[in-house]
Amino acid sequence: MKNVHEQESGIALIAVLCMILTASLLVASAVTLSQYSALETVTFCSYGSSFYTAESAANRARWMIMIDKKRFTNRALGVADSAVNGRWMADSMPHRMLINGIPVEVSVEDAASGINLVGNKPSQEMRGFMQKYFMDSTGRDAFTAICDQLDLYCDPNSLVRSGGGIQQDYMQRGLFNMPRMAPMQFREEAYYIPGIARRYPPDSIGRLRIFNVLPFGFMRRIMSRPNLFSAPLSMIKDRCQLSTEETAQLANGLRLWRINRIPLKNSIDGMLMGKLLGQFSDRESGFFSIIVKTASAKSPGTTLNCTFCPDSTKPPLTEYYNYTFY
Repeated sequence: MKNVHEQESGIALIAVLCMILTASLLVASAVTLSQYSALETVTFCSYGSSFYTAESAANRARWMIMIDKKRFTNRALGVADSAVNGRWMADSMPHRMLINGIPVEVSVEDAASGINLVGNKPSQEMRGFMQKYFMDSTGRDAFTAICDQLDLYCDPNSLVRSGGGIQQDYMQRGLFNMPRMAPMQFREEAYYIPGIARRYPPDSIGRLRIFNVLPFGFMRRIMSRPNLFSAPLSMIKDRCQLSTEETAQLANGLRLWRINRIPLKNSIDGMLMGKLLGQFSDRESGFFSIIVKTASAKSPGTTLNCTFCPDSTKPPLTEYYNYTFY
């Protein structure tokens, strides 16, 4: 009898210990879940507030640009006159400010940074660079195929011209109701064209900056020459047929301007500068892109890209071309 009671008490002890262990695991899980939920809430609140912070910074930067334009009529970039402290110009110079105690970084680029994709023949400007970009027939044929696909995407008669083949191609890729068969509304639509993403990848924040933003309705087109300070370095190299040494000299000159405000003529030789200005502009086009970065080592954040023209004569006085969070 004694052995039976001892066995029963042993089993009860094991059951109690298992219950205590289970309760401990449940408590630990509840505490961990609570901590995770608290951290998640803080993260989402911080991320959410960063949207309002970015909007505030973009609005402040817009007014700073308009004030700068009123004070300084000479809009040449990379020269001594524009090296004055406190200038707000489209030279990609980083500006740091506090918005409600939150540090943000703001830079201003010229929205005329690339190629235009307007109308029913959006490849027209791209085809003009064909001889510059490609010396071999293989590269030229691949580029021509991209241009043809781009035009078919926007051509209202593309189904007739392709015999319906282009629509079948899009359906096989899971893109129904394509192609648009009308002028593009967003430059990112170019990613629907096979091969174009591989040739023109997005920049560090996800923008397809090799192409200009597209206007809505009767908004003005960005028809100026690409800005030397805002165009992607790869595009400048291709269009000007720069050597490796010339590309490195240009990259270093732009870096010295943005960091130390050293004019380009002091860091880039005259022959290279003439080659660059033959294809690109060193003056503002009047169309601006504001990039606001709110993320920091202490808290997550967002990046805002706002493109606008402040010189419209029609209400509203400022025309916005895009307002995108990344």
